Amino acid sequence: MTVAVAQHSGTLHIDVIDAGSATSTPRVQTGFDAETCAGRGLWLVQELAAAWGWHESETGRVVWFQLANA
Repeated sequence: MTVAVAQHSGTLHIDVIDAGSATSTPRVQTGFDAETCAGRGLWLVQELAAAWGWHESETGRVVWFQLANA
C-alpha cells in the first residue's frame, strides 16, 4: 500500500494505492455490525471528506479523497 499526500489551494488531497480486488469495487457500506471492526473505512472517508472517488491505474487501485483545510 502507498499513501500520497499533496496540498493545493487550501485542499489536502490523499491517494491510497494498493492492488485492489479482482472481485469488488470500493463502496460505502451501511448497516455496520457493532461487533466487527471492518467496513467503516470508506464510510468514515465519506463523512469527513469534501470529495472522494477511485480509479484503476498502472500501479493498482487508487482511492482518493480531499479534505478542506480548516
